[in-house]
Amino acid sequence: MIEISIILVHLSPSLASQVFINAKMLGMMSKGFGWIVTSKTMNFLDSLDSSVYVSMQGVMGFKSNVSESSKIQNLTLSWTREFHQSEPGVEIKELNSFGVGAYNAASALAEAIESTGMKHSENWAEGAGLNLLGLGTLRVSNIGSAILSKITSSQFREFVEQFQPQDTYEILNVIGRGKRRVGFWNSAYGLMTEVNPSINSSSKILETIIWPGFSLAAPESWLFQMSGKSFRIGVPVNGGFPEPVNLYHDQQNNKTTFGGFCIDVFQAAVDRLLFEISFEYVPFYNHYGSYSDLVYQVYLEEKDYKVMRPDL
Repeated sequence: MIEISIILVHLSPSLASQVFINAKMLGMMSKGFGWIVTSKTMNFLDSLDSSVYVSMQGVMGFKSNVSESSKIQNLTLSWTREFHQSEPGVEIKELNSFGVGAYNAASALAEAIESTGMKHSENWAEGAGLNLLGLGTLRVSNIGSAILSKITSSQFREFVEQFQPQDTYEILNVIGRGKRRVGFWNSAYGLMTEVNPSINSSSKILETIIWPGFSLAAPESWLFQMSGKSFRIGVPVNGGFPEPVNLYHDQQNNKTTFGGFCIDVFQAAVDRLLFEISFEYVPFYNHYGSYSDLVYQVYLEEKDYKVMRPDL
């Protein structure tokens, strides 16, 4: 069986935590393996339990980069001060991109409301009392159009852009109880060693990455171990909703075609690869029940399937 040595993790922090704890137990956080984690987990890295950190040694991941503008710095200082006052016994965590986004939305709306000259709250639900679900009593605000006009103005957009998340990611390497910054990435420059490279900058080399098992050698992708072999992608045929995956068999030409949203996304991802892979879709009649049973067939290499269903 081919050993999958590079694994991409795009999960919520809670699910990713379970994956890494179990991966360590199975010996998959050792030399020869490479784990790449998306911002979905890396943005909350500092909030993970210490046992998860121990299991993530050598992981590389992408974290949304927060601008270091004076506005953001002032926000971070204020938030840190208030957090320490309200939770003195809790270790202070950094303000991530979601915190900045929440502040952005709240402050932008407050700025728009204040600009209309509104000084007192309106009676939004007259007669509703504490019944917050009494939607029938809600009425349209008299200043709604003024707020909308402010939000769509050019000056307001300039205000919002001060807190707008950048299309830039920090590339972090988890080592010990901390993390090392090994570079940046954005859609304009690709890999970078600094967040604002000069126009003539051509540096695409990241800092040294320490992989699982404290190895300095980057693990080899299992795709290069295929030696020209073709993937057989099992597509379950269970008569369910046709929108995700569907199958059409042309009896006249004895040809089977596959379509649906998941097939389209999978094909688009393959088209973006920097190398070519050969594969074929194979109908997999769902006699095995759950997704877990289907994945187990891949483990057993049933009918030599290499991948199971593009939406898994």
